[in-house]
Amino acid sequence: MKLKVENFGPISHADIEIKPLTVLIGKNNAGKSMLAQLIFTLMTLTEGYIPRRLLTPMFRYMRTKGIFIIPLIFQVDDFRKRIKEAKEMTQFSYVKAVIDTIIDYLTESLNRTLGGLLERNFAVELKSLVNLYSHYTKVECAYSKYSIVEFTITKDGNLSAKFDIKMMEELINNILKDEKINKLINRVLRSKGKRDFASITPIEKIVEFIFPERPLLSTLYIPAGRAGLLEGYEAVSSALIALAPTAPLRGISVPPIPGMASEFYSLLLQLTGKRGPFEKMSDLFKEIIEGDIVFEALKVPEGKSKIVYKFKFKDKESSIDLIHAASMVKELSPIYLVLRELVDKGCLLIIEEPESHLHPAAQIKLMEIFAKLVNEGVGILITTHSDIFLRKLAHLVMEGLTGGRADANLKPEDVAVYLLKPNEKGYVTQEVNILEEMPTFDEVIEQLYEEEKNLYYLSLQKGNE
Repeated sequence: MKLKVENFGPISHADIEIKPLTVLIGKNNAGKSMLAQLIFTLMTLTEGYIPRRLLTPMFRYMRTKGIFIIPLIFQVDDFRKRIKEAKEMTQFSYVKAVIDTIIDYLTESLNRTLGGLLERNFAVELKSLVNLYSHYTKVECAYSKYSIVEFTITKDGNLSAKFDIKMMEELINNILKDEKINKLINRVLRSKGKRDFASITPIEKIVEFIFPERPLLSTLYIPAGRAGLLEGYEAVSSALIALAPTAPLRGISVPPIPGMASEFYSLLLQLTGKRGPFEKMSDLFKEIIEGDIVFEALKVPEGKSKIVYKFKFKDKESSIDLIHAASMVKELSPIYLVLRELVDKGCLLIIEEPESHLHPAAQIKLMEIFAKLVNEGVGILITTHSDIFLRKLAHLVMEGLTGGRADANLKPEDVAVYLLKPNEKGYVTQEVNILEEMPTFDEVIEQLYEEEKNLYYLSLQKGNE
């Protein structure tokens, strides 16, 4: 997926490509989280907004007493108008008429779906997403070589979204290279509109060509501040469950949970203690947290369980409720549990500040786990302030070039690092090549942590006085 963003929150301009491992770096308030949430929104859009499935009703027709009911697409005035207005209906113009009609149909559906997702995930009015120095936000997302979704939001909060096809001529020429589609279109053109139902099959084939069937892949989001959210999870879930039946009767207004916190809680609700395809990664996490996370069933209420941290100190084994565990354990637990139960090949796992509350040695091990996941087919996108993460990432890419460990090294083409740099109207993305531009990469780290370094030297000077 490729993404171009203009005037979105603090982001003045961003131009990025999602790779198997994508890293967003920059100062606080630079827009890393907003960009990550936007990517999550656009990825989850494809889970509910699947062009091929949305178009399926167009091809449903039935036989009643030997008469075919014409599918929906042929009842669309716009399609008939395009066919009639064509001075000479050729294979090319026929395919273009089909694609133009599909674009209109999908665009109408898109506006309804996208607006709701943006409001839910960002938990603000749409107008609040527009950069302070601009009158509009513009986003263009290329899901494939040909299909894109683009939208604008005005300062008044008006959303205008469109599904579109780029490189139309090249796409149509590629479609017409398919002999089966060619023959079907010729048959339709020879019928001269006398048998509309004969057009169903070529239109289906055109849609299959543009939108090949792909497995549904989940995008999972683990926000920053997850330790605090985890601590409040039991109280929040219990309160909402208790209030749900009677709140409207008592006139109680249940406040909404902020967007990504709500998404995080929905992930926690899916956790049951089962094991998924990546259970084998469990041992690596156990090494970091020096224990394990388990679910223990409660007697009351029946069917409910609590999350427990089990650990061993010297020769003694013990366990405590997860909310009473160390900060590092609480920060890592959601990542560990989601990975152990919910992640599958092809998923995109988005994590804000995975290094939070982790010792440097633990950060290094965690980056190695991410590298192994990438090599197993899991997409990883992280926001980070950790220079340790960045340097370990560079080492893993170097190992990939020099034939290091096969399971934990990384290919340069599988990694993308983007720095959000300030400009006069906010922040812009700059891609950082951690190998070809190693000096530049060092400068990036130095820029990010110059203030921290200065404070460190000042503290040393005061200590020597």
